Formats: sequence, C-alpha cells, structure tokens
Amino acid sequence: MITARPQKQLQAAKNYFREHLGQGDYYSEKQNVAGQWFGRGAERLGLDLAAPVSEAAFLRLCDNQHPNTGIKLTARQRRERRVFYDFVISAPKSISIMALTMGDARLIAAHDAACVETIRELEKAAAVRVRRGGQRSERTTGEIVAAAFRHDSSRALDPQLHTHLVVFNATYDPVEKAWRALEPEQMFAQSRYLTEVYRNALATRLTALGYRLRPTANGFEIEGVAEELIQRFSKRRLAIRSAEAKLAVALGQKLTNNGRAAVAHATRERKRRDLGGKELVAHQRAQLSAAELTALTQIIPSTHS
Repeated sequence: MITARPQKQLQAAKNYFREHLGQGDYYSEKQNVAGQWFGRGAERLGLDLAAPVSEAAFLRLCDNQHPNTGIKLTARQRRERRVFYDFVISAPKSISIMALTMGDARLIAAHDAACVETIRELEKAAAVRVRRGGQRSERTTGEIVAAAFRHDSSRALDPQLHTHLVVFNATYDPVEKAWRALEPEQMFAQSRYLTEVYRNALATRLTALGYRLRPTANGFEIEGVAEELIQRFSKRRLAIRSAEAKLAVALGQKLTNNGRAAVAHATRERKRRDLGGKELVAHQRAQLSAAELTALTQIIPSTHS
C-alpha cells in the first residue's frame, strides 16, 4: 500500500527528519536509520546514492538549497512552498509479522527490492508546470531528488515494515535547463498503480522464497498467518479507524483525506525510546500462544537459514 502527503511547513519538515525519519524504530542498531538517496535528480546534484543520507544535506534541500554547495536551487520560491512529499510504502501485515516478529530477514530484503522498483516507476511521473498563453499544462522531467528511510514498527509497538520516500520539491527541467518546483499531480494520481507495482514485485519475491500467498480485498497476505493475528498486530490502524468513525458521526459527513490525516496525527502516541530490538520482539511474541508461535515457525520455508 502507498500513501502520500505534502509537507508544507519548513520547521516541521526539519523536525520530521530529526525526530522520526533519522531515528530508528526498535530493530535498528542504536535506533538509527541510515537513509538512502534515490533519483536521477539526486545524481545530478552529485549525491552519492551508495552513501547514507546526511542531516546537513537533507536540511539544505528542505531550505531549497543545493545539498553540497548551499546555493539556492529553484529560482522561484513561494513564501508558503511545499518542502517535500512523503510517500509511504507499507508491507502487508503478515509480511511484517514474519519478517520482524518471526525473524525472516529475507522478507525485509524483498520489501527493499520491491520499493526500488516502485520508486523507479514513480520517478517517471515527475513533472513541472508549464504556463503559456493562459493555458496550464505539465512537462515530464522524469527526475526526482529523494531520500528513503525504512522503519519497522508502529507507535503501538506492532511489527510494521514500511519505507518513507521523501521526494523534495525540486526537479530539473531539461527544456529550460534549470531546477524548478516539482509538479506531483501524476505521482499522486498513480498511487493505485504504484501500489500494484509494489505488490507484484513483492509477491514475486515471496513466492520465489517458497511462501504461499492468499488474496485479500486489499492485496494479499501470507497463507497461514491468521486474520485474527493480523488484527491483533494492527492496533494503531484500528485505533485510527475508530477515531475516524466517531468524528465522521459527529460531523455528519465522511472525512476528507486531510481530515483523516488530522485524526492520524491527533491519535499518535509518543515513541518509546526505552526498548531495543530484542525487547520489542519479546513483547510481540508474548502476545502469541505457544501453538501460534509453532504455527508461524512452520510457515517459514525450509530453505530459511
């Protein structure tokens, strides 16, 4: 599943890196996340795609500056500009359970590889606005400047394998030969298609590993991971849905995307920093019976080392 939202506040964007993106969840060593640069635009700026994302470069891009030189990137800059767009690629819950709670790290690698394929497709939709003679259109650039950060748990301490792809509000226009603000309309419009790209890439890799999959209304899950377990480890999602339903009743209408985002923000719990990976796995496994642990262990293909 892929969701996306713009970040319009500069200070909030900078804090987002310091307090969330660059801070690991609980499986990550020392609770730090080494983000990775992505995109043809990132290469054009001289960023090393094999090197971790540095805070200095990230914050300069938030300020619409060249990450290496600090020179202003796009010539035009609105006072209330969008800083970046946050695309979140989330694995099905059963994959999170088997990868994180049950320890099959190959599923994390499969998620990462599927994300790379998805990001490449997303980049193709990057564009700039073109205004001529009172008419507005778009010109495809096919270049993004992006940073990806993989996280592994929810604020409710459930396993939740997901990757944040931060796409900065800048792309190189080959016609005008200049950096300009990114037009993300087609990137947002293709969210369903991109979700299918991710799911197909992930399913192919899981099948190759020997996992059996079952179709669901929203994609697929690993065969053998009971729906009851999926719901048990979806506390954050269930809490948000409950809050959304109550607010919709109070308002007498369905919530907009912005309304749902506001609910998600309002119901967020503070992240705990007193747990390490081993403690969190123990916390999650304590929610499983001996029979459930045995059943999940048997799902892992015999080739697992």
